[in-house]
Amino acid sequence: MANQSQGPSSTISTEESSTLLDSLIDQLVKGLEDPGNYVHVEREHIEVVCSSVVNNFLAEPMILDLHCPITIVGDVHGQFFDLLRIFNRMGLPSEQQYLCLGDYVDRGPQSVELTTLLFAYKLKYPQNIYLLRGNHECERMCKRFGFQREITQRYNDPKVLDNFIFAFNHMPIAAIIDQKIFCAHGGISKDLLETDVTDLRAAIDAIPRPIDVPCSGLMCDLLWSDPMPGNSPPPVGWERTHPMGKFCYDKPVPFGILSPSIAHLKSTLEPPV
Repeated sequence: MANQSQGPSSTISTEESSTLLDSLIDQLVKGLEDPGNYVHVEREHIEVVCSSVVNNFLAEPMILDLHCPITIVGDVHGQFFDLLRIFNRMGLPSEQQYLCLGDYVDRGPQSVELTTLLFAYKLKYPQNIYLLRGNHECERMCKRFGFQREITQRYNDPKVLDNFIFAFNHMPIAAIIDQKIFCAHGGISKDLLETDVTDLRAAIDAIPRPIDVPCSGLMCDLLWSDPMPGNSPPPVGWERTHPMGKFCYDKPVPFGILSPSIAHLKSTLEPPV
């Protein structure tokens, strides 16, 4: 099990950072020329990037304030070539601002390359790319849905997974764009209706770091809850659908419990409309 409070010791110094990051980004972006094939990333580089990006995450609040224009990216789940195609079409993070809503790992075959590239871009262009945590950026999910297996096959070193988990445990979990669009991997928490939480921003920012994804409560719901279309029984459409504490909620629910200025909710789990 990864130690939440004590991660890898390697970090990028100011002098070394530009050269290493440029080389690593260039190496990974060239994967667009060879789709479907692994791009080998040295485990030492993974350790350095994962350790260093934690400082970037800690410099940000748990809920980010962002502004348009910005491109929002949903689940990519180890589909490295798909991420490269997004960057190729929309512009690299050196020139375009991005908000990624989580679930970078598991299921797809190249979670290592995908997550390492995102972390490297976060280090190189911290004001151009913002990375939220998804429910798969969690040790137990990584061990169940493929990321651990990928790392074992490619590195046979459990410390590689520990490095990623350490970084995941420091990621922000929500964002508000132009004071109008609330973004999270999952959705709204039922706790907001059943407790005295009146300030969503303060409640999210009060979540400590490092932290694993809990099995209930505000953070769990923000990463796990599903918006669903249609009307649900009164008083409000909440339905527990997963042992992790996951709820489905009727789409009219969120806006009355966020803030008067919030008009939209963006979630990777929201069906297209």
